[in-house]
Amino acid sequence: MLRIQNLNFKNVILIKLIVILAAVTVQAQDNVKDIELADSLFAERKYTQSFEIYSTILESENLTSPAMLLKMAYIREGLGDYSNALYYLNLYYLQTHNKRALRKMEDVAKKYNLEGYKYTDVEFFMNVFYRYYSAIVYGLSGLVLILIGYMIYKKLRMKVNPGFSLFYLIIVVGLLFYVVNFGKRYQKGIIISPDTYLMDGPSSGAKLIAIADMGHRVHVLGKDDVWVKVEWEGSIAYIKENNILQIIED
Repeated sequence: MLRIQNLNFKNVILIKLIVILAAVTVQAQDNVKDIELADSLFAERKYTQSFEIYSTILESENLTSPAMLLKMAYIREGLGDYSNALYYLNLYYLQTHNKRALRKMEDVAKKYNLEGYKYTDVEFFMNVFYRYYSAIVYGLSGLVLILIGYMIYKKLRMKVNPGFSLFYLIIVVGLLFYVVNFGKRYQKGIIISPDTYLMDGPSSGAKLIAIADMGHRVHVLGKDDVWVKVEWEGSIAYIKENNILQIIED
């Protein structure tokens, strides 16, 4: 009786897995068709209709591609909506780590006198880091294994204490831990509403720090209820979440 119950349980699990896989496959096929339709509309210069389809796909977090994000940025820029154009360019950059996207964002920011897009040496370093992130992780992991092997060799064969090898191992392991857990964290936000209030606390009754126009990009530090904590001109400020598009990647 127990064997029959176990068999039935396994059959139920198998059937559920088949149903889930079938649903995922159908959804993927639908998304492909939607993208093909949106691409054809874009080619016909029916930008509004194509953008609506692209936007639905992006909101469902399925099958987004760099090409799609570039087209969305192109459409919004053509409509004069530079804040959303910058948002999609930023998403494109996160997928490709293409420095030309950084240059394009900087050019748009200069045109509209926006802050937060300057292509600095730090941005250049981070761009290289993001692009070669996997290679860096694999390299550090390999170095950890080499150091451990060397320490074992010194201890067992040479009868010598690890000494500085242990010190180096601790440093490399710490660096690997930081890179894996915090290295690829990207926390930005683009203000999307004109005359956005930046307060010194998460409250409408807090002191007003500044009034910012849409399009400015800020570094996001966290969230407090409906308020987004950001860095603004070297100070901590809070923006209502409906006034900012957050770009977060951990």
